[in-house]
Amino acid sequence: MQSERDDDAERLAAHVARVTVFDDPTAAAAEWDALQAIATISPYQTRAFLKAWCETEGRANAITPMIVVAYDDRDRPIALLPFGRSRVKLLWVARFLGGKHVNYNLGLFDPSLLWGRDQIGGLLRQAAALIEPSLDVYGFINQPLTWNGTPNPLTLLPSQPSPSFSHRATLPSDPNQFFNDQLSARARKTLRSKRTALERQGPVSTLRARTPAEIDAVLAAYLDQKSRKFAALGIRDDPEKAEAEAFLHRAAGRSSDHPASLELHALLCGDRIVATFGGLGHAGRFSGLIMSYDDDPTTAKTSPGDLLLVHVLAEKCREGFASVDLGIGEARYKATYCPITDPLVDGFVPVSILGRVFVWLDALRLQIKRRIKQSPRVWALALRLRKIAPRGS
Repeated sequence: MQSERDDDAERLAAHVARVTVFDDPTAAAAEWDALQAIATISPYQTRAFLKAWCETEGRANAITPMIVVAYDDRDRPIALLPFGRSRVKLLWVARFLGGKHVNYNLGLFDPSLLWGRDQIGGLLRQAAALIEPSLDVYGFINQPLTWNGTPNPLTLLPSQPSPSFSHRATLPSDPNQFFNDQLSARARKTLRSKRTALERQGPVSTLRARTPAEIDAVLAAYLDQKSRKFAALGIRDDPEKAEAEAFLHRAAGRSSDHPASLELHALLCGDRIVATFGGLGHAGRFSGLIMSYDDDPTTAKTSPGDLLLVHVLAEKCREGFASVDLGIGEARYKATYCPITDPLVDGFVPVSILGRVFVWLDALRLQIKRRIKQSPRVWALALRLRKIAPRGS
């Protein structure tokens, strides 16, 4: 604790000389790349990933990029907030870019500067004053309090606990050490037995998609397997499925004019893809984003999703990643392989009177959602009700 206070004493207080708002990620490329190289952020705040989202799902949902950049007295960028603004009924709302694909929301801040609550609030007010039509509210969900040990300045603003936690683990360089720490001897033996059972159905292999054909094949399998799972749960098809598919293809580097930020893996039994996994890496942290497996009963009994995840985690150990996370939400595999849970918070900053009403209603909605998800009995009931609800309701 004392060393943290000493570090803070050595850092200069942030001073914002001016603020600019860009409506195109490319226009803020120089500032984004400069801060991305030094800021403590998750892989979800990299420019390549969010640019792919803006050009697909963001555009389809009429979300205008609102890239807020703060500069110091020497005109150097010292903060970048990757927001997007959209119309929500009667209000204009600014949120982090990336929508449901982003597990963790953070700003890019110069780590050599010390940020205070008043400075963050002032920065947001200056940005709102530059927007036409007028902004009503900022809504920041799923914010980690810290990232890789560094405090998140935006959580200095008023906030409340998010409905779900995040799940992570520390990675050693030796995969065997990692699995010995996370899994019991019995669990490791069970996984070996399941792999043997899958091998009886055909030769088992893994694939890291690199070519356009491989990317297309893995994403096609993922989308089909996910759709079948949702159908079994009684969940309607996502009306934005086409846009989501376009985003994943672009993020994976399928487009020759767009760099890859999403890494895709598959487990094959013969020529059949029986499990998929996709994630992003940045600054020693690897974040899982998508995962699916074949729902054929015989295949599903072999836990192909776990078998692929074990392979990917072992690969990340050998590649030198320091930590891994498997996103937010409640799932057995997340708790098994990433036993460390980190709290997340949701923050709301009203700009207008209508924005204050929105803050109250949305905060209440998220509080109810948290209570449901944190109660095993109520959450199980909610899942059963969703499963038996008429399709299209």
